[in-house]
Amino acid sequence: MNKIAIDVVLLPPENIMDLAIQINKTEAEKGNSKGELNKVDFFPHLSLAMGIIKKEDFDKVIEIVRKISNKYQPQKLKLQKPYYVEGKDGQKSYAIMISKGYLKKLHKDLMNQLNPFLSFDATSKEIYNQEEEPDYVNQYKKIGSFDKYNPHITLRCKEITQKIPKQIFVAKRLAICHIGISTTCRKILFETELKEVR
Repeated sequence: MNKIAIDVVLLPPENIMDLAIQINKTEAEKGNSKGELNKVDFFPHLSLAMGIIKKEDFDKVIEIVRKISNKYQPQKLKLQKPYYVEGKDGQKSYAIMISKGYLKKLHKDLMNQLNPFLSFDATSKEIYNQEEEPDYVNQYKKIGSFDKYNPHITLRCKEITQKIPKQIFVAKRLAICHIGISTTCRKILFETELKEVR
């Protein structure tokens, strides 16, 4: 395998990760889970750019992400209402919408600068542990980016029975992750931080 499916993400602070994990766990107890969230190999995250890269280009991709991280300072974001999409199986998959703020600009910057290295023609071989066919990854540029970009934290639940607090938070950790089942972040491949303004 000389290619890999990646997701460039913002990792939320501990309290927001814990909230997403708690919601996921509570819904799992009610039979509403579509899979686990944790801080080891199913990281709650905000996707910013997604696609397939050649492993030989990984250092160049890291350098682009590192340079972009130095251009942006972390800013306040807000948890908004939950929303869902329906999969091919007809099941709902819930997420928490996040205020766009500066995220749309950061997303466009990453997608534009990474564009020479991204492709959208993967098979399961590029997905972590070959967990599934990468349908969404291959469609991301068309259906989830630029004007169609909507920042969110996926909860991996098919129903939400609890209220989502409209909490404000600041996310600093910018990471490149190996994509797994349902575009989960299964392994952190590189991590840096958005630049702090002093």
